[in-house]
Amino acid sequence: SNFLKLGDKFKIYVPISSEYEGMNFYNYCKTYFARLCLYLSKTTLHLDRGELKTVPWFDFSDSIFNGSPEEIDIALFNKYNISQDIINHIIKILPNYYGLDLEKYKG
Repeated sequence: SNFLKLGDKFKIYVPISSEYEGMNFYNYCKTYFARLCLYLSKTTLHLDRGELKTVPWFDFSDSIFNGSPEEIDIALFNKYNISQDIINHIIKILPNYYGLDLEKYKG
């Protein structure tokens, strides 16, 4: 099967065609961009009420997702014309769970 199962309890399936796409998806999940999208709709610890629908799905075979989470963030922030003020606010409200290099986010 071409699906990566993300836990027995949630029964969420993510279509992944290769290990390369799987690693790229993993890198994307660490980004402030993806976590902000989830933050906008998440009100509880659960992910069973459609909270993930606010997180954009991309083609994870794209080489941009092969970079570090910081590089992916910068590319997505640029793609969607997110200002430096908003980026600073995002970094302020979301915890730095993955030890991302915050210097890379300065404009």
